[in-house]
Amino acid sequence: MLENYFSRPSTLNRLRSGPIGSDVDDLATALQQQGYAWDSIRNYVRGCNQFARWLSQHGYAPAEVSQTLVNRSISALPRPPCGTLPTYAHVLSHLRTL
Repeated sequence: MLENYFSRPSTLNRLRSGPIGSDVDDLATALQQQGYAWDSIRNYVRGCNQFARWLSQHGYAPAEVSQTLVNRSISALPRPPCGTLPTYAHVLSHLRTL
């Protein structure tokens, strides 16, 4: 399923070898079935992967996800000079509903 949204083998390998690697294809499928747009699915997959890596680096299990952890993760994201959040930060605010 990921091949519908990412074409580079290195990207596919990175996503599938990450903390949510066993679920990432299912995530993309679920988003597609819910009618999300192509670019939104890409953003959600990237955002979820980034968040899962952040959780892992900080010793949290997926079962511990809370709005507080989402907010901490977002506050730790690097910001460009214009001060806006990266696209996947907006994804994280919707993560718990998925």
